[in-house]
Amino acid sequence: MGKRVNPFSPGAGLAPPHLAGREAEREKFLAMLCDIRDGNVKNMVVHGLRGMGKTALMDEFKQMCDDQNILPVTEPQYSKQHCKPSKFVGLLKYNMRAAIETFSKLEKTKSKIQSAVRYIKPTSVGIPGMVYYEPSYEMEADMPLRNYMTDYLIKNWKVVEKGGYDGVVFLFDEFHTVCNSERRDWFVLSDFMGALDEVQKRGYRYAAVLCGLPILQNNLKAARSYSERMFQSLWISVLDDADARTAITKPLGGIGRSFSRGVLDSIVKETGGYPYFIQFYAKEILDRVDNNNVKIKDYERIRGKITALLDRDFFDLRMAQITDSQKTTLYAMSNVKGLDITFSAVKKYASTNNGTFAKNLTRLEEKGLIYKAKHGVYRFTLPLFREYLLRQQESTKGSDLNG
Repeated sequence: MGKRVNPFSPGAGLAPPHLAGREAEREKFLAMLCDIRDGNVKNMVVHGLRGMGKTALMDEFKQMCDDQNILPVTEPQYSKQHCKPSKFVGLLKYNMRAAIETFSKLEKTKSKIQSAVRYIKPTSVGIPGMVYYEPSYEMEADMPLRNYMTDYLIKNWKVVEKGGYDGVVFLFDEFHTVCNSERRDWFVLSDFMGALDEVQKRGYRYAAVLCGLPILQNNLKAARSYSERMFQSLWISVLDDADARTAITKPLGGIGRSFSRGVLDSIVKETGGYPYFIQFYAKEILDRVDNNNVKIKDYERIRGKITALLDRDFFDLRMAQITDSQKTTLYAMSNVKGLDITFSAVKKYASTNNGTFAKNLTRLEEKGLIYKAKHGVYRFTLPLFREYLLRQQESTKGSDLNG
């Protein structure tokens, strides 16, 4: 018998076979696009824990931009290197060119965009039918970064406008990695927000959707005091029970297989409604069970193997990047019950001194394993991370007893 079709494919940024439970988010973004066309430009920050489907939603937003005659300028993977001004600006310009090139291939807009290039003096033109351009000026050594980006966007607006688009939306993912660095005198996030604010005030229909972990919101506040007025917040949370079931049953229906109600109930409960884990569990069940209709007894037989595989493929990889001292801090945090983990509460379980403990918290936040919800209060960025850490501690105790 050949390998069976499995529609579930959990992975970083991979689109699920059915994007369930995000109707409200799509409606909010559609309203934003309509406002842009009307000249009432708004920005959005999309934030949430790992594995919530934020990247899949950003891909959906890209398609919606195309449907609404808005030019999407996308970047799926920002990183710490883009805190450096030259790296940030270089990527911004590259993505602008890539967006024009991609959409210039469409016959309905190709001639318009090629014609629009005449409105600015290009320094380079690519092969026939594909337009690469940059304004014929370079950033002056003493020119503030904010001013340069403002000038760049304004000069390029004619290309967008003559190309027949009603606006531009920057769809930037993993943007929580971009922040100011006072030590290096880099203020790229403040400058980008300042440039965006300036072009919007002048009537140019550029908007930004910035996506990332919860720390993104704090970075924006630190960069610009008026960030709350610039960005509407879109918090991506877990799926409710009905949507979680739909995320499983709809793809199953397409391949003629099914899970019993007991199996569905167990998956929803054990995954907590987190989209990535729903994908992970459903894939493993289909791969490990041959029955067309998977029963609860089938699932019970393989449950332990799925949990062990999840620990190895998802959590262990992240734990491998931190020091033993930082692991000790995470274990101490996992012993504090509830969503909010206060500095004072976790210190009861920590064996390190205050200085080392505070340093560990900073490093764990930098590595994206925790985030500061508010002053003195932390939360895990990874769903079901506490349960994993508790399992690890229990396993260690068991090993010690056996030894």
